[in-house]
Amino acid sequence: ARGGDETAFHALAARHLPELYDLAAHLTADPAKAASVTVFALRRATNNLEPDHRDPREWLLTLVRDVALERLPERAGEPSPVSPAVDEALLPLEHDERVASSMAAAVQAGLGAIPLAQRSLLLLATRHGFDAKELAAAAGMSGENGAPLLHRLRAMAEERLRFAALAQACPELSAILARESTEGLHWRDVRVLAVDHARACQRCARRGDRLVPGLAVVTALATVAPE
Repeated sequence: ARGGDETAFHALAARHLPELYDLAAHLTADPAKAASVTVFALRRATNNLEPDHRDPREWLLTLVRDVALERLPERAGEPSPVSPAVDEALLPLEHDERVASSMAAAVQAGLGAIPLAQRSLLLLATRHGFDAKELAAAAGMSGENGAPLLHRLRAMAEERLRFAALAQACPELSAILARESTEGLHWRDVRVLAVDHARACQRCARRGDRLVPGLAVVTALATVAPE
């Protein structure tokens, strides 16, 4: 492919296409936009097949992220164009799959509330297995910043997704979370209100005991295949 062989490049693209499209699909609620992001990333790849590039899979997934940041709005709503589903085989055995399945829609909505730059990195780490060094490269950062970045992303996302799942059964918490988009409140301020509410709300306390970790649900969300 690096030598200009179109057949080789098509084979490379076909090998990684399902995973590339899955990332794009979880960054936008529009299948057409997901397809467009994937196609533009592959077109860009044809012009940048240099001999010293990183692992092709890592590189192509990073190109999808780069194109998404350029072409998608900051927030694109729920980040999957299909009905949410959970691959139960990917869940930790100690958790109740029925609870995870009931959380899928909330987890996707919670993902959609995370700014696109952070959400794309989180998906690379959770669904596509990027380690700290690969994540730093995708974000254009030096390698030593990868581990702190990954830690911050996981902590922030786990908290957001937990609140989103709790809000499924609590209208008061749902209204608090909605203020980020309806009133433009910074997540920092919304978080304070959500934490205070969850501590005092018996409904949230009861449901919280049954929740599967949100990042486990993200990992187990069914793959979105290209049409």
